[in-house]
Amino acid sequence: MLRGLTFVFMIALAWSAFCGDAFALNAPDKASDQQPVNAKAAKIALPSFAPIVDSAMPAVVNISTTQKVEIKNPFEGLDFPEGSPFEMFKDYIERDFANPDGGAKTRKATSLGSGFIIDAEGYIVTNYHVVADADEINVTLSDDSEKSYKAKVVGKDSKTDLALLKIDVKKALPFLKFVEADTSRVGDWVIAIGNPFGLGISVSSGIVSAKARFIPGQYDDFIQTDAPINRGNSGGPMINMNGEVMGVNSVIISPSGGSVGIGLAIPAEIAQPIIKQLREKGSIMRGWLGVKVQYVTEDIAKNLGLANAKGALVSEVIKSSPSEKSGIKVGDVITKFDEKEINNMQKLPRLVAETPIGKIAKVELIRDGKVMTLETKIEKPEGDDADQNASKKTKEDKSANDSTTLGMKVESLNPALRTKYKLDKAITGVVVTKVVRNSISQVNGIKPGDVIMRFNRSKTETPDDLSKAVNEAKKAGSVNGLFLIHRDDSNIFFVLDLE
Repeated sequence: MLRGLTFVFMIALAWSAFCGDAFALNAPDKASDQQPVNAKAAKIALPSFAPIVDSAMPAVVNISTTQKVEIKNPFEGLDFPEGSPFEMFKDYIERDFANPDGGAKTRKATSLGSGFIIDAEGYIVTNYHVVADADEINVTLSDDSEKSYKAKVVGKDSKTDLALLKIDVKKALPFLKFVEADTSRVGDWVIAIGNPFGLGISVSSGIVSAKARFIPGQYDDFIQTDAPINRGNSGGPMINMNGEVMGVNSVIISPSGGSVGIGLAIPAEIAQPIIKQLREKGSIMRGWLGVKVQYVTEDIAKNLGLANAKGALVSEVIKSSPSEKSGIKVGDVITKFDEKEINNMQKLPRLVAETPIGKIAKVELIRDGKVMTLETKIEKPEGDDADQNASKKTKEDKSANDSTTLGMKVESLNPALRTKYKLDKAITGVVVTKVVRNSISQVNGIKPGDVIMRFNRSKTETPDDLSKAVNEAKKAGSVNGLFLIHRDDSNIFFVLDLE
């Protein structure tokens, strides 16, 4: 019995020793090694923005503007029957809206925005829309004095939404510098400073969410950030971790009008030359090429025989413009301008605008599958939006017959149709007068009043021209075709299926 107990005891002791060694393999040798698995990550601390903000904050300003706004009588233009009880009410309202000094009654409207000082003499950058219609502009410094100064507009530019102000001060002011070269990447930290909702100078932080964001009608390739930007932040600086201005806060995209994490800033490389020109000349003079362009989509690239969907497709050449003089034609795809690649259509207008008047620029383009290089002399624009108001001259139409093609009824242009659809005499082609429901044309957005000027590379001056060109394309095995259509005073290319 004793031997049995001894044997069991020996086995238990051996098992205990074995288990102890096994546990020792996983146990820490020292108490200091007992750390959570995320201890190493916890050592990576987020940066403090305080030193950067302390340096930048004194150069950021509040901007308040006032302007006279006409108060309109809601009953103006309305007539009530004689003896109507509303007639007395109308007279009372009209007396209330009347200005004793004559003219329309007005009130003062105020708005708030932000800006930042760019040199010690008191030059201040802000947005155009902050000061556009202001009768009076006041700038309040964010230093200890919080002193307010009346500001004058040195110059402003609506297309880039930039303005330059000047205040007269007797002391040197703190100022911010634009970044010399943009080396920022998506994911880099940024700080936005401004006056949201009139609360006073505030700071928000985030990252660069995207670069080269494009908004139609603008020359800017915006920086996108998730740093909260709200109303009142407009015109304030977006700075990097070196305290340099990498952008001017300008736009928020939001269904509610408040920040939802999509804010846009004008990049320093666009703002700097504009501000320099405003300071030197008080206005902006842009180069003009005289073309209207659109994106090259995959379908368009395929129809034009292009290797990839890059460049700017010329949809219209303005008469007597630099582009016409140099030989650029509708249907050309511009791939380089002044030795710079045109990967996206929106890049071309900005490059042209930045080109000095009178400079001879090289334009590389693809026409009928061949690469060509032309030279053009950049000219002064023919007034604002010269491309939109350019005159066009072509020969008159040849026939008055009509036909139906791809579910759209087209007719040769005549005086009655020109009047009905408000078409200039110089516009040539066939006009769409009806679109069959659920047809290929309707599905692709064709509508009455559109003028089909060309199909693929052929002019369509009569309905027969269009019908023959489409049939020839079908016989050649084409599944779709490229239409040049005039709509709302502009030309645009459409790709439509032929089946």
